[in-house]
Amino acid sequence: MTNPHDRLGTRRLQAVALVAAPLAGLATTVIWPQTPLDIAERLEVLAGTAGRTQLAHLLNLLTILLFVPALAGMHRLLQPHRPRAAAIGAGLVAAGLVGWSGVLALGSAELQLARTVSGNAAVSAAESLHVGPVAVAMTAMFLLCTFSGLIVLTVALWRAHLVPGWVPAAVVAAVAGDIIASTVTAVVVTVWVLLAVAFTAVARARVRVAVADAASPMLSEA
Repeated sequence: MTNPHDRLGTRRLQAVALVAAPLAGLATTVIWPQTPLDIAERLEVLAGTAGRTQLAHLLNLLTILLFVPALAGMHRLLQPHRPRAAAIGAGLVAAGLVGWSGVLALGSAELQLARTVSGNAAVSAAESLHVGPVAVAMTAMFLLCTFSGLIVLTVALWRAHLVPGWVPAAVVAAVAGDIIASTVTAVVVTVWVLLAVAFTAVARARVRVAVADAASPMLSEA
């Protein structure tokens, strides 16, 4: 039988990931250099800020990795109360993380182009990166699946009386902000702050339930 303290520790780690994931995303946004929409100009900016952009990519990767245990924590918190919503929401976010990883890979490829290729060849290659069917699919998965999954999960957590009503409201506001002005740094910073506040409330619920389970004679499965 699994040690109750081990299960409590796992749930606390999931709670830490819930807090850390949006903070890593916030750090990524702050470090990421402002790049213009024009591809030629963007490649020039990326070439001049290669070190900073690489650091932002690493932080972005860390954000994705932290989302995995954070998602597991949200799913396990919700599953006993709303199993269908837990499965749907977690599945959507998981698909979104796959798309997010693909978008990050595209960004890394674009940075490599900016550093090693110049002129029209670099511009043409960068354009082809973003218009191919795989790139479009990855971007759509990232945006649609991640956002819709988080909304499903947080609304279900609220309906299960595990988090207050402002938590899904904050997530919806974050999603709206990112859709409306995803290229404005101040807006994206606000998006991550909203997610950090909402995720912190979910993390508190995760720890609260974990402590209650650990103290109960009938321990739920982690």
